[in-house]
Amino acid sequence: MINYTWRITQLERNSSNGFIVTAHYDVLAEDSGVTCNTYGTVGWEQTEDDFIPYEDLQQEVVIGWVQQKLNKDDVETSLANQIALLKNPPIISGLPWESIETQA
Repeated sequence: MINYTWRITQLERNSSNGFIVTAHYDVLAEDSGVTCNTYGTVGWEQTEDDFIPYEDLQQEVVIGWVQQKLNKDDVETSLANQIALLKNPPIISGLPWESIETQA
């Protein structure tokens, strides 16, 4: 089972009223010791709907905004696909005689 960890790594806000204009996020996916991650930014334009003062924000709330804007399922599906490729790569490299020599 893949575990996903969403984090907000930085916020940018209007200095006049504290409205969040950009959130920097990171998502880590881990499955049986295999990990991958993605990071980026999401931005918003100011509206009066659901305005929360900067000092009252909680990381979980901003993560919810980011997940909604990005479509959480799409992000996690992409990471799951990356983990599957890491666990079962379609192309591998090596030399057959090297594995024989290391066994001797």
